[in-house]
Amino acid sequence: MYKAIFTFLCFFVIGVMPCNAHPHVFVDAKTSLVTEDGKLSAINQEWRFDEMFSETVLSENDNNGNEKLDADELKNLEHTAFVYLENYNFFTHLSVGDNDIELNKYSNFNARYENGILIYNFSLPVLSKPDLDDKVTIGVFDPEYYVGITYNDNEPLIINGSKCAFDLREDKANPIYAGLVNPLKFFINCGEGAVN
Repeated sequence: MYKAIFTFLCFFVIGVMPCNAHPHVFVDAKTSLVTEDGKLSAINQEWRFDEMFSETVLSENDNNGNEKLDADELKNLEHTAFVYLENYNFFTHLSVGDNDIELNKYSNFNARYENGILIYNFSLPVLSKPDLDDKVTIGVFDPEYYVGITYNDNEPLIINGSKCAFDLREDKANPIYAGLVNPLKFFINCGEGAVN
């Protein structure tokens, strides 16, 4: 199932780290929720990649050698690498009640370099616009653990347009990677008494 994304990752890191090691790539993530009238309308993501992966992506895509991604290089990266993540909900796992919400569309993709670090920014529309008063959980993780994703220490989750609180903790009921890893998830509370 993961052949496409695994091939992509190995393509970028082959010769740098073995393709049977886990994880291959490390990401520091920041997630922002966009709400409208108490309903979740979009999930904005910022991913900061590790230095080794960032250098490899630049060497593969910086065709003119100016140490940044120009418009044509950015478009190539989007359509040869990033777009494959559509098949995996962009490693973003949204549940409302007992239902998993599909997130296989994206908008506003951008990639840039900051102090040698590759940064992705993109938005995931939530077409069903679930009510945040329902039981909502969000996790950003790769179930096969090829990509190790941690959350930004200062602002792991921002909730725009709604007074909500969240609890970031391991989901021990749903381990990944053959039961060896408990993914981190945001358990969101927008009910009475919730405080940002």
